[in-house]
This record gives sequence, structure tokens and C-alpha cells, in this order.
Amino acid sequence: MVMHSDGVSNRWDLSSYPGLRRRHPLAAAAGLIGVVGLAGFALGLAPGAARPAQAAAPALNVTLVWSKTLPGVDFRASSPMPATLDSGGTSVVIGSLNGSVYAFHLSDGSAVGGAWPAATGHEIDSTPSVDSVDGSGLDDVFIGSGSYNGPGGDYVSFDHAGNKRWQVAAKDPNQASAAVYATMALGDINGDGVPDATAGSLGLDAYSINSATGGVNPGWPFRTNDTVFSSPSLVDLAGNGSLDVVSGGDSSPGVNFTGANARSVQQGGVLYAVNGAGQLIWYHNFDEVLTSSPAVGDLSGNGTPEIAVGTGFYWAQQGDHPVDSTKLFVLDSRGNVVWSQDLGGYTRPSPALGDLLGNGREDVVEATSGTTGCSTCGDVWAFDGAGNKLWETAAPDAVFGNPTTADLTGGGYEDVLVPTGAGLRIYDGKTGAEVADLANGIGMQNAALVTQDANGTIGITIAGSEGAATPSGTGEILHYEVKTGAPIGALSWPMFRHDPRATGTIPTPVTVAMARTPDGAGYWLGATDGRVGAHGDAAALGSVTSSLARPVVGMAATADGKGYWLVASDGGIFSFGDAVFYGSTGAERLNKPIVGMAPTADGKGYWLVASDGGIFSFGDAAFHGSTGAEVLNKPIVGMAATPDGKGYWLVASDGGIFSFGDAAFHGSAGATPLVRPIVGMAATPDGGGYWLAAADGGIFTYGDAGYFGTGE
Repeated sequence: MVMHSDGVSNRWDLSSYPGLRRRHPLAAAAGLIGVVGLAGFALGLAPGAARPAQAAAPALNVTLVWSKTLPGVDFRASSPMPATLDSGGTSVVIGSLNGSVYAFHLSDGSAVGGAWPAATGHEIDSTPSVDSVDGSGLDDVFIGSGSYNGPGGDYVSFDHAGNKRWQVAAKDPNQASAAVYATMALGDINGDGVPDATAGSLGLDAYSINSATGGVNPGWPFRTNDTVFSSPSLVDLAGNGSLDVVSGGDSSPGVNFTGANARSVQQGGVLYAVNGAGQLIWYHNFDEVLTSSPAVGDLSGNGTPEIAVGTGFYWAQQGDHPVDSTKLFVLDSRGNVVWSQDLGGYTRPSPALGDLLGNGREDVVEATSGTTGCSTCGDVWAFDGAGNKLWETAAPDAVFGNPTTADLTGGGYEDVLVPTGAGLRIYDGKTGAEVADLANGIGMQNAALVTQDANGTIGITIAGSEGAATPSGTGEILHYEVKTGAPIGALSWPMFRHDPRATGTIPTPVTVAMARTPDGAGYWLGATDGRVGAHGDAAALGSVTSSLARPVVGMAATADGKGYWLVASDGGIFSFGDAVFYGSTGAERLNKPIVGMAPTADGKGYWLVASDGGIFSFGDAAFHGSTGAEVLNKPIVGMAATPDGKGYWLVASDGGIFSFGDAAFHGSAGATPLVRPIVGMAATPDGGGYWLAAADGGIFTYGDAGYFGTGE
């Protein structure tokens, strides 16, 4: 399945992958055609032996809400993703083999207006990723164009109305444009305060692009020297507050990567980690290619990330029988294998994570796509974070799409959704028993989407093809609902690459906020996932229990210490105890994300601050000024209010201080070379000084703020 690199040009060798289709045995009686093929390859497979059926289990009550049949709009590897594009609520966006991106409202399946569907000019196997970066408050869409079917492709971004924002050719020294099969992960990897769009290509280079401007980031493209089908994950590997990029890829024998990144790798595949400057951190060799995309989470429960990944089956198809082709691997943050399990089938699909047992720990799900003796066989496997098998069950077909997980019953644990060549199967997360069979006969090579819908139900959206997936075929989109009234689960993996930004990571909860009790004898610590820990005389008043669309970035306590607020990066407010909700920016169009908050003296209001220094006042919080109209050297990262609430300070990541109202300037670190950026601040009780805290735990004191040590 490799695009060979011979130093002059890249060539496809698809002679082993004839474009065939077959009738699925479960659908034959109804005259329905099932498709089996590697997501990225039209693979003809001969019928295999029947698999034993899983024991019966209570059926899941799933209702079809709407469906669309779209001739000439076929869907192959591109998965549905949620986006807010207009006032019509959540929509689903997906790429088609005809080269266009489609958008439909989840509520009723109606088409989103504007310039949708939006054309890219090439076939699409990449999944959209979405985030609001243009200041409209609505989502922008990012997608790769191009396919193994033909030459050429680009990294493309559209605004919420379907207008093209930018287009960057995936060029390398040997070609002006290569296909982009991988999904772009969105996140700030270089610390400039702007999300970056990062993914490999089917050429020799991987790109990281400023999502706002479309400019290629300094240090990029990163020379992979071979084909990349795998979508990247964004994860803070070192725990230093900086996001790194982890991706799989093919590897040619000899030297992969180039320049300072040059390393000798073996024939097969490679998993590599790159920092935001495009510098190689580590790599791990496999004897099989990696088409699987890594899934990252705290599997060990020790507060550090681990990486779960399958491989592929190109060399296995050539008769080489590499041992890695049927294994699931888990690696640590340094690229060392923690454990692996041989699943007996090709592990080309991307694994998913989820709390399958309901114990608050992350487990791993992987599916298989055929074996050496049964090309149509597929299994679904579940393991706990230590690699112990939880269950295994037979799928009705080889699985070439990617599992997702969500609590569909309100039982407090995640169930498993598996796409197959004969529709979607849903398995109970604890037992592996099949509980639903949806769209039998629709060929799926992507992943199902699970959403918390506006009407209080859980939505399931799937897309696939009738018969073989071709650029001129017929596509299907179906939206179901499950009535449960419960959230989908804080540790769920409800869509391809986990979240709309396609980060491929369940973030390890990081403490990002602190609020003290009035007498100073206790405090609360708030984490990015909305969990709150109470210490000393601080009362446990609650945490966010559902999966968050945006991470928590700050918190504040009420004047009597009997309540607190949490704020997410979109300005959404979560109130606990006697904390009153005075408003939020959750529904507003923000130029920049919220980074912190501060309460008024009487606790009857609060301020939110964005990374550009924009101030949003609620309740009795008065507006005293902002840096929203200024050009900042570095983004704002936090704020603190004066004791009487008649002023506040803002602090930037370089330690620069901005004073407003009666807040006095006591000094700054703006001219001090910092090892790590500033991440927050706190004022002294009398307002005569403040502390600045850096990402490495370093403390800077000003005014009457005393020095009591660092977090190093």
C-alpha cells in the first residue's frame, strides 16, 4: 500500500488492490450490496467462513430520525463531524468522493445554506476538523483533499458559510501537489496563541499551517520521506504545557526524515513524535506500515499520556507476514512499548478509548480487518489500560472503519460503535454483546458520530455507500436518536479522532485553576475536564460530569465560599453551590478564546478575559478597560481583580502586566528572559502586589507579594 520513494518521484503500486465489490451474506436476501475495502483502497475480498454469532443481549432502543440518499455523492473514509455553522443548531459536515464537503442540520437533515456544498477540486477521504478561528463565533472547517485514486491534493479551509478561506498545496521536492488523506488536527503547537492545522500527506512532507492565515508554520513542512495515511494526535508529551504531534506513517528502508531529523528506519512503518518547531522528538519502528491513527489518553492512570495504535496490512498482503500486522500496541510518552496484544487479524483500523467498565479509567477498543485465512473476518477487542482483555466479539464483516465509544444507555459506562461493510453494529461496553444493528447493507469505511442533541436525546450519525464506494456512486447519511437523558460520558470517544478539532487525544486532566476559601484555610483546584478537588475546609460542591466541548480554563469562588464558577475556553459558565449564573459568552462570537476569570468583591458578578485581552463583564462587574484593540506581543493568559473590585490586572504569557481601574502597576516580567511562559497570576489580599506563575512552576513576586518557593 506504499507510495514508493526513489529520490526522484513517488509512485503508487496498487496492482494488488483490484476495485471489486461483493454481496454481503447478511444482506443478500434483501438484495443489498455490502462493500469491503481498506479505507483508502478498493480491496476485492473473497467470501470467508461465517463467524460465530455473539450471545443475545437486551436491544438498544434506537429510532431513525432522518436519512438522505445522495446519488453521485459517495462517502468512503471521510467521517461525519459536528459543527455549528449557522443559527440552525449543530450540523454534520463530511467529505465526498466527488470532491465536495457537505453540511446538513442534525435536527432534520436539511442542507445548510450559503456556499455549501463546498468544492475542493479533488476526491476526499479526509475527515473534516472544525473550530472557530476567524472571529465569527461560528465554526470554520478544515479538510484534506486528494486520494490514492489520483494525483494531487491540498490542505483546505472553509468558513461557516462554505466560502474558501485558504488552500495550501501539499507539495514536496518531487511534486507540486500530493493528496492529503489524513485528517488535520487543530491545536496551538507552537505557542503563538493561534490553533494550527497539522497533518501528513501522501507525498514526502507533513505540514503544519496557521489556521487563521493559511501560512505554513516556521520549521515546517516536516520531511517524512514516505506516505502518511495516519491522522496525527496532539498531546503534551513532556508535561510542559506545549502540544506535540504524534503520527504514524510508512517507512522506506534506509533513511527516513532528513536534515537534523535524519534517522535510519526499517522497511515497514513508523510512529513518530514532532514538536511545534517541526523537530523530531522520537520514533518507533514497526515491520508493517501504519495506516492506523494513534489514540492518546492516560491508560495507566498515572497522570501521563499513553499512545494506542494499530498498524496496517500492506506487507502482509505481499506475503511477507510481518508479525506487527496483527498487533495492537500501547507506547509511553517517550515512544517505548508498554504492552502489545496480537489480535489475530489485521489492525489497520484506528483504536478508540472509553470507560467501558464504568470505573473512571480509560480502556482501549480495536477492530480487525481480515486475517491470512479469512479475508472477510473481523473482530472487535476490548482491553483495559494495562492490556488485560475485557472481551472479544466477532463482527459481521471485516472492519475497515474506526470504532467510537459513548454511553448510549445512561448506564455510566461507554458502549462501542463499530462500522462494517454491512452497516453499524453497537456492542455493550461491559460485555461485548451486540445491542443494535443499524443500516444493515450500507457499506461503511469511516466512523460513526455520537452527539448530545438539542432535544435531549443522544444522536448517532452514520454515512456510507450503497455498493462499492466510487466517485460517482450513491452515498447515504442516516441520523438516529437514543432517548436516555444522560450524558455520553466524560471519557467517551464519540467521533473519529475523539473531538471536533480531531486532536486524537483524551486530554490528561491538568489543574488549571485555583480558588481559596474566605478564611484561607482551604482551596479548590479545577482541572481542564471540569473536575474539582476540594482541600482543607473547602466543601465539595460538584464537578462537570459530561464531556466538554471546550476545556475549563479558570474558576472563581463566591464571597462566602459556598460556591464557585468554572469557565471554559468558549466562555461557557458552570455554576456550583450558591454561585449564581450571571451570563456567559458561550453563544457569542469571540475573536479569541477565554483564558480566565475573576469575581467581584461581593461575588455578585465576574469578569471573563480572552487571550487578546478582551474583557466581558457580568453581574455587578464593571468594565474598566481592556487590550482588545491593542496589538500584543504575546497573548493574555490570566487576570486578577483588586480587593474592592474597582480594577484588575491582565498578564500576558511573556509576563507583561496591563493595569486597569484602581489596579496599581507593581512590575512585570516583560523584559525578563523566561524558561517557560507565564500561565497565570494572583493578587495579594490588600492588592499591594501580585504573583506570576510560569508553566515550569517558577514564581515571580511583585509589590508586597512574598516568595514562598516554586512548584519545581
